[in-house]
Amino acid sequence: MQDNWRVSSLSEKGGDITDKDADGKDSEDNASKDLAVEERFTPDFYINQIPSSQTVIDSLSKERNFANYQLGVIYKEKFKEYQLAVNKFEKLLGDSLEERLVLPSMYNLYKLYEILNKEQAEVMKQNIIRLYPTSRYAQILLNPSSEVEESSDSPNAVYEKIYKQNRSGDPKGAIAAVENAINRFTGDEIIPKFELLKASIAGKLGGLGELKTALNYVALNYPNVDEGKKAEKMIAVDLPKLEALQLSKAPSTNWKILYPTQDFEDASTKKLREKIDKFIKDKELKKLSVSLDIYTMTDNFVVIHGMNSEDLAKGVASVLKEFKEYKVPETPIIISAENYTVVQIKKNLNDYINGVIPENPTQPNWDGTIEREPVKEQPKQKQQQQPVGNEQDQPQGIKKNSNGNQPMSEEQEYGPPPSPQLPTKGGKK
Repeated sequence: MQDNWRVSSLSEKGGDITDKDADGKDSEDNASKDLAVEERFTPDFYINQIPSSQTVIDSLSKERNFANYQLGVIYKEKFKEYQLAVNKFEKLLGDSLEERLVLPSMYNLYKLYEILNKEQAEVMKQNIIRLYPTSRYAQILLNPSSEVEESSDSPNAVYEKIYKQNRSGDPKGAIAAVENAINRFTGDEIIPKFELLKASIAGKLGGLGELKTALNYVALNYPNVDEGKKAEKMIAVDLPKLEALQLSKAPSTNWKILYPTQDFEDASTKKLREKIDKFIKDKELKKLSVSLDIYTMTDNFVVIHGMNSEDLAKGVASVLKEFKEYKVPETPIIISAENYTVVQIKKNLNDYINGVIPENPTQPNWDGTIEREPVKEQPKQKQQQQPVGNEQDQPQGIKKNSNGNQPMSEEQEYGPPPSPQLPTKGGKK
């Protein structure tokens, strides 16, 4: 026998069903709704999304192969799962692999076989030498204990060329060149250096978001080489400090005038530069200087430097706009050097223009130099440290480290730019 509450429950449910069936309308509405929902989960819904174009299919195959190649490298370098890495590279060579990945896959297999199976390693070595006798890999295998002669087109030479191109003020050209080099030298041991250089340039052009994404890629894919470790350190130590930088209303003794432009070589920008040069010459303002600064991939600035107050900067901009000798039509942006540094790092010019500036920004907790990873304090630590003193007062063209007389290391080259020189509570910089 069933308890009364169970009977009552069944009766109520039965009554509901009877009422809805008698009406008929609710049942039909629910059925149509269910049908509309279920259509999204029919086989045809997915079958219709399968690409039929051969071009799209080939593109997907290339993406899959490259992803599997990267997975093989991660198994080999990060996880030390050598057999899993071998399985990936062997499967890749058995597929219709594009030519640029064939030789790097073979070389990776050779290095793995050296650990797992010496006989297979020798076979793979001979195959590389026989099939690709002029390749750099073949030269390395034939002369393992000697330096391979560097040509002007070698990976190292190409890297140095792109590095200098970026340092000379052409990051837009450098980012395109480094992407071509990564594609060209896929699988070469120098690729982590190219990737770290790419991360640095991407941050310069795209801001902290682009820098963080690129550094994470380097740290994940190359954890056991110097570049991967540098990327990991920058993510942990430097990025949080850069992210903490803020625009400020603090007083400044260094102001700039920005004239936005998309092309330094177009007619209007050339005319603007000529008028600024004429103004500086006419007024004999030798302390003023002009630079062409890149902001993003599409936007740039013509910048006037050397004004020690906001009023002076506004005065210069007013003369350039109002005086008939110049009549500059472009609208300038007046900004302190400290805020300009933040704008270049964080790409937040719109915040500055719209007045989105904190009243009491957090003081940066670093001096613009590369920070070391935290270490436990030792009794004699203070005696070993060198004062950084006036390092920030050095001209930008002179690169020195914290002891003031040694060139910057490669590690420092990839570090963050100097921090804004906001005044401290004591009034000193």
